[in-house]
Parts: sequence; C-alpha cells; structure tokens
Amino acid sequence: MKTELEKLRRTVESFIHFMNRLPEEHLAPADWGPREVLVHLVFWHETYVSTIEALIAGRTPDLPEGTFAELNAQAVRQNAEVPIARLLERFRKAQSRLEELAILDPSRSWTIPAKAGSKARPLDELIKRIEAHIRNHEIKLRRQFVRQA
Repeated sequence: MKTELEKLRRTVESFIHFMNRLPEEHLAPADWGPREVLVHLVFWHETYVSTIEALIAGRTPDLPEGTFAELNAQAVRQNAEVPIARLLERFRKAQSRLEELAILDPSRSWTIPAKAGSKARPLDELIKRIEAHIRNHEIKLRRQFVRQA
C-alpha cells in the first residue's frame, strides 16, 4: 500500500506542478479544459476522503448520486468562481488526508464506492485507479498543449 500511496502522491504533485506552470489564458473556463479537469479531480478526491471518513466512523457514506457526467458538470458549476490556487490547495489537502486515512487500515478491509450505485473497490485497488486516472488526465492535457504550441 505504501508504494501505491507514494506513487499517487507523486502523480498529484506532478499534476499540481503542471497546473502551476500553465499560462493564465489556459486556465480560463473552457469546454473540459485544465480548470474543469482540476475541479473534477478535486471533487472526486474530496469525495473519496469523505467516504472513507464515514466508513471509519461506522456511518453510511453520503455518496453522490447521478451519472459521472452529471456529477462532474455539477462540480464544475459549483466551483466556477473558486480560484485555481484554492483548488490546488484543496487537491493537496485531500491527498494528504487520503494518505492519513489509508494508513489507518493496514488490512485494507474497506471497499469504497465512488458514487451511489457504483462498484465498491478495495482501498488498494482504488488508489491504483485514482493514480492512473490523474496521470491520464495530465498526459491528455500535456498533449493538448503541445499540439497548440
């Protein structure tokens, strides 16, 4: 688990570094541009944290309901006015909290759903999937900006 958490941390930091280096004009609201991808990643990271916190406390998690597309669009709308720096801070904070929570479960006994009606996955598998998801978003965004240059 430690290796997966370290890899996830490096991937989150790489994405944050990438976002910090983008020119301001690339951070303006767009149709699924860097800002929207960041909001999407922050939303899901914070959702995973709140779900795990509920499981630790013995509560039923308050899972988001709707399709992934609906939930992502809702997150973008709700965070339209949040500055990029604040979103990056939230992303880093959620990552830190996710690491703290993952360490509390050395047996990896939790299964964590992303949203209502989705398949619950063991924590170690979920961490691998989250890392790949973030990494793939960064790769796509980097390619997009290389083509535009």
